[in-house]
Amino acid sequence: MNLPTVLIVSSLVGGGSLLGLGSAALAVGMEENAKEKAAIADGWPDASIKRYADLVASYYSEEAVVCPPDDAGMADRAAVRKYLSAGFTVDPSFSVSWRVTEAEISKRGDLGFTRGTYVRAYTGADGKKTVEKGKYVAVWRKGPDGTWKACQDIWNADPK
Repeated sequence: MNLPTVLIVSSLVGGGSLLGLGSAALAVGMEENAKEKAAIADGWPDASIKRYADLVASYYSEEAVVCPPDDAGMADRAAVRKYLSAGFTVDPSFSVSWRVTEAEISKRGDLGFTRGTYVRAYTGADGKKTVEKGKYVAVWRKGPDGTWKACQDIWNADPK
């Protein structure tokens, strides 16, 4: 089982209304909101390292689609929670870190994405320590309550 590595999720706030602003102000506002989103997402790996499956899963929308490498994927938060719970208990040497390299929020302010790189270390099926580097993309949707939830998440390893 591949442990989830880049579940970039957060209870993001911000991204306020940009309606009625001129195009220059709109671009600046979107840039600042995207920077805020990236900063919060960059600070999130601690929950994963500590194996807090419930907390990690809570940042996904109820209907989230998550596509880990070499896995059929899952299509709801309950399945993500189950996947995380199983994965976090398998390998005590598991570690992960990631870096947001790009973040953007739509002009409407209700959708966004983060993209970046990750490094994951784990013990493979052969008993050897493996260090994997890769990239990810996560799509975010702003809910009616104003919080952001990941609705799509996919990652894969770089070629060796």
